[in-house]
Amino acid sequence: MDLERGVVLRAVNARSWHDLRMTVTVDAAHSPAPAEEPAEPPTRDPQRRLLRWVVLGVVGALSIAGGAWWITAQSALSQVSVAYDLQPVVCDGAEVGQRADGPESEFYNPVVVWTPGMECRLRIHVLNNSWSEITIDSVTLAMMGEDNLQGLEPRAVNPNGFTSTSEQYGDITFTMTGPLHIGPGDDQLLEAVIDYRGGAQYRHCDALGLHTPDVSVSAIGVTETKTPPAWSTIWFQQGSLKDCASS
Repeated sequence: MDLERGVVLRAVNARSWHDLRMTVTVDAAHSPAPAEEPAEPPTRDPQRRLLRWVVLGVVGALSIAGGAWWITAQSALSQVSVAYDLQPVVCDGAEVGQRADGPESEFYNPVVVWTPGMECRLRIHVLNNSWSEITIDSVTLAMMGEDNLQGLEPRAVNPNGFTSTSEQYGDITFTMTGPLHIGPGDDQLLEAVIDYRGGAQYRHCDALGLHTPDVSVSAIGVTETKTPPAWSTIWFQQGSLKDCASS
């Protein structure tokens, strides 16, 4: 009896093992295939390249336009100059004469004798020989700032330069109160009004030559400073023309 149970058990076990193997085999054969990964969406390289070229094109166009604008403005400003009037300096209450630039020089420039109470006007023209309208922004007088050693006191630059900023012992700059435009082919006279009440710190017959003023002008948003010709100088002298003629 025990022998029969053992045979039956082995048979059952054998069938169970067979069934298990079959089940595993069938399950493996019928198990669903692994899901395929979703395909990547098509790349946007063409669109990105197009956008990049558009951006580069816009930047390039702006660069070209900016360069053309700057060149145009520089072309206009290169035709602007400043020059003294036929009477570069006119004074009330002071002697004005001529002084040679050097002992052997053939060039003479105006000289003003420092005289307490005098009022002088430096007269300079801004010449616009360009095709564009220009604007005078400011006028700077060298070495006439606060507490200057010459004792000179600039008050204004006509016609409308009444607001000033000054550097101690340095320059003084007058800003135009309103736009001062010069049309193509025109010129504008500027007059710097300067007082003197005494106090020039120079010895008898000493003189000071000033290459002034500097004029700031602009065209199409670009600004440039213009100065008188290098040989143009205004002299201030301590002592009369007669007393210092041989100096």
